[in-house]
Amino acid sequence: MRAAAAVFPGARANPNPVYRVPFSAVGAHGLGGTAVGNAQAALELSIEAVKQRSTSYAGMKMRDFQAVQLRIGAAAAKIDAARLLIRANCIEAHDIARRNEIPDVATKLRFKRDLACGAQWCTEAVDMLHAMAGANGLYDRCPMQRIFRDAHALAAHISFSFDAQVSAWGLAALGGEIDNPTL
Repeated sequence: MRAAAAVFPGARANPNPVYRVPFSAVGAHGLGGTAVGNAQAALELSIEAVKQRSTSYAGMKMRDFQAVQLRIGAAAAKIDAARLLIRANCIEAHDIARRNEIPDVATKLRFKRDLACGAQWCTEAVDMLHAMAGANGLYDRCPMQRIFRDAHALAAHISFSFDAQVSAWGLAALGGEIDNPTL
């Protein structure tokens, strides 16, 4: 990190450290919160549906299928991990700004890598839960279809592109030249 003086014109009017956080590094983290919230909604809806549902195929309660239990548990872990990773980045960026420092390129790339990873975990969680809804998950009356579409719309954002963000971090970690003027 290097010390930075708040020399931009708005610094006098907006002394809050949040205005010193580099937008290119953590600007899309707000969208990451949306991905987490969307996945959390899928989890809550799925848990409620599973508690109430029996399968007509075997006449068993869905909650008694180990495959359902595994999907619920794995999806919840992915969502929690994404939430913690994205939140940790935001806290770290805020702390850096409070110290009036500018994060180095490696830190900025890590923030972007972590966001893409967290968003991917959220999309994977939604996919797992949506598959559990069966054919019901396709109907407009089922909230899971909207959550599924929202998850994939979010995943299409460049900030959530796992390949783009993770490979940039990998290139830097391997000593490659990063030529990105927005960092």
